[in-house]
Amino acid sequence: MATLEELVKRIQYLEDLEAIKALKFKYARAYDEHSAELLREVFTKDGIWNGGEKYGVHKVDDDYLKWFAANTSAGPRLHFMTNPEITIEGDKAYARWLLIRASTQVSWVLGPTYEANDRARWLVCIEDDKYVKIDGIWKQTEMKVTIKFEIQMPFEWV
Repeated sequence: MATLEELVKRIQYLEDLEAIKALKFKYARAYDEHSAELLREVFTKDGIWNGGEKYGVHKVDDDYLKWFAANTSAGPRLHFMTNPEITIEGDKAYARWLLIRASTQVSWVLGPTYEANDRARWLVCIEDDKYVKIDGIWKQTEMKVTIKFEIQMPFEWV
């Protein structure tokens, strides 16, 4: 039979696990709703968003958040975060997520080599995250996106 101390540790682990999931879902909502305020709540002040060669590496600081807020031309999108693999080690955690994103992409998101065409797109990525618990609150310190595939559909969303 588990001791009270063991049960407290198990409950804390489950609470931490759910807090990390909620933080990831808040990140997805920040992008879906184009909310710099929500995005600010997700990352630490020195947080890193690493989109690899295609999207670049960005420090999620005030300058990035101002840029994010100013670029309202992004089309509609929905981030579906699935298949979490989360490891918690004290006040640090690591996670791997599968991202499936439906969107209407425009050039500022894709970079100068893409043309804004209002076509439907599907993007599938792996997101590897690092988290830290500060004063009892989980924050994301780093996210690395690895694109598995991206499909541009020959039509607009209905």
